[in-house]
Amino acid sequence: MESKELDRPGEHAPRAEWADWARAAAEAGDWQAALERWDASIAKFGAHGAWEAKRGIALLELGRLDEAKRVFRTLEQEEPDDPAAFAGLVRVAMRRQDWEGALAHLTEYRKSHPDAGTGMLASVLTRLGHANEAKELWSRLVSQHPDNEHFRLMGLRASIEVARRTGFAAGEREHFLEQIECVVSSADDAANIIQTVGLFEMAGERSRARELLLRAVEIVHSLDHIDNCFKAIPRLIELGVQDQLLDRLLARIRSEWIDGKPLAPRALNIELRLLLALSRFGEFKKKFDAAAATLSETPDLKLLKPVSARLGKPRHEIFEEPKIFVIGLTKTGTTSLTEALSMLGIDSAHWSNPLTNKPISDMDIYLFGAAGDTCISSRFEQLYYLYPNAKFIWTRRKSGSWLKSFQAHYARQHLAADIGQLRALYDGIDSPFGFPSAIIQFNIYLNSPSLGEAFRAHEKRIRHFFSRKPPGKLLELDLFSGQGWPELCGFLDRPIPDRAFPWVNRDPRSIAPLTADSCTA
Repeated sequence: MESKELDRPGEHAPRAEWADWARAAAEAGDWQAALERWDASIAKFGAHGAWEAKRGIALLELGRLDEAKRVFRTLEQEEPDDPAAFAGLVRVAMRRQDWEGALAHLTEYRKSHPDAGTGMLASVLTRLGHANEAKELWSRLVSQHPDNEHFRLMGLRASIEVARRTGFAAGEREHFLEQIECVVSSADDAANIIQTVGLFEMAGERSRARELLLRAVEIVHSLDHIDNCFKAIPRLIELGVQDQLLDRLLARIRSEWIDGKPLAPRALNIELRLLLALSRFGEFKKKFDAAAATLSETPDLKLLKPVSARLGKPRHEIFEEPKIFVIGLTKTGTTSLTEALSMLGIDSAHWSNPLTNKPISDMDIYLFGAAGDTCISSRFEQLYYLYPNAKFIWTRRKSGSWLKSFQAHYARQHLAADIGQLRALYDGIDSPFGFPSAIIQFNIYLNSPSLGEAFRAHEKRIRHFFSRKPPGKLLELDLFSGQGWPELCGFLDRPIPDRAFPWVNRDPRSIAPLTADSCTA
């Protein structure tokens, strides 16, 4: 539940009362208020390590990552033994998906504090592709804390991840499913049930994951649980049933955190996103306009603002916008490019609407300034005529490199290592994101006899379509050959940022494996 609202302490109130005032805003998810309150408390009582760390967390949650990093860097220099400083630097790196940077911070700190941050290290190693090392660390934590259910579940997740990367051995998948069922049988709250949904998905048992998700929706009792269910519904539930479940989450939000209650900013954020997912745009617009001034300046708000603005304009103005469409194939740098566009201040979606978790639809394209991945690549011709002032960016990669990365990605994410297994995945009704995703996969990949043929067909399709179009409509961008800001910003007529071009979802195989010593140092 959200914490109660507290009035500003009197001028002669003790330090503890001011700290409680600031913490109440953070507990309510009102990070802008939390930042302002920590600033006021520090101004009144002077700098304090713990308070500075809390202020850094508020900046991080607001998406002001450079400022948060400076706070934690200063804290690290002034109080090098304070774990909050190193944890904050790691969290900043993780938020930027700079997993190597996060690993560097963790490794350096663990030289003098060998038992610190083991769980964070295991999570970072997993993202870097070092699943075996992560599994070993979680096993160590489980042995040290046998009653810790979180460690046990994370250890099981790491074990499944190792098996997914190498291919399940005979009987191994069944063994994991038995272990997950044991977790389910002892689970008595939504938190564990929601975690088992993810475990069943990882093990390729989507029907069982769906059953548990339906159960979880009925018993959610926190904003975290509601948000997690919200994210899972588009992946696992058929379109015709999705709205019923989203309506239940919306009703729960309103009954527990909205109607007649003090303002709960995070609850309001989820309510607004649910209204968008339900296509209740008039209700969303009215709610957003009434509450916009009270919302914290979070990454979500940066996306909600332009969405609301577009809903308030005549439609012809939106169709005339200079939108940006990324039309490369999966694993050609589309995620990195989307992040780069966001860094340029362009509200962007990649594969799914980041506010509703649903695959990008015609309405999402209308509501965002830029969009990319196969949801866009599969229909770029239509978008060319629907948005006459749009620009298109074709992310490219050499075919051999692309094929290896594509196969590794689908083997890891969906246990489908070749086009035959991929086609089998999307042939059935139990495929990820359901029928909308199947349409995209068949359009781009699965109507071709091989992945190589699909790659060449997409290239031919783009070249043919743009061969007689006006210059300046299409940019060919090869991030893997070193292209980046100069080409992108020249095409969009934007100044080059003073930050490195982002590299998101880097292939784990391109990162050197760790030694046993580097995990324990």
